[in-house]
Amino acid sequence: MKVVKFETSQDRELGIKEIKLLITLAHPFLTLLNDLYTTNDGKTINILLTYCDGGDLSKMIKNEIRAQERGGKVDSHRKIFNPTTFLRWFAMSLMGLQYLHENNIMHRDIKPENLLISHASMNMRIGDFGLAKVSSSPPSPPRFLLLLITFTALPFSFSIISFSFFITPSLIIIF
Repeated sequence: MKVVKFETSQDRELGIKEIKLLITLAHPFLTLLNDLYTTNDGKTINILLTYCDGGDLSKMIKNEIRAQERGGKVDSHRKIFNPTTFLRWFAMSLMGLQYLHENNIMHRDIKPENLLISHASMNMRIGDFGLAKVSSSPPSPPRFLLLLITFTALPFSFSIISFSFFITPSLIIIF
């Protein structure tokens, strides 16, 4: 659940804008609006979104780092930080972004805190559309042709096989 407080008229505008956007979204790799309600005073809206029991990617990374610092071992069946999982999440993020861009929506706030994980399915969803912008003009044709990444046996080593001269900033990943 996301709580939006209307302390200023700008807060109210941004909250309503986000709700209007959420109403239009329908994609398996985006958090979707399930319901919303306001408090009696009308100063707060509670937005019920798709539940992601794993929390956000940032918290998962911090928990993994803490476990490693304490010398804790992660059971092999629970280990999620491997190249296969990251590549899967990367693909899900790209599919979610592709849907947004095809619908003239720019998220403008992609970061680990806005990438939510479901433990049961290990799916990733893009969340927090508070800074998103809807463009009135249709998107220009993609200016990148192909980005292929291959992982080697070493953890997180990779090589870029090919790409054209331009890649949107939302696709740049640094390992």
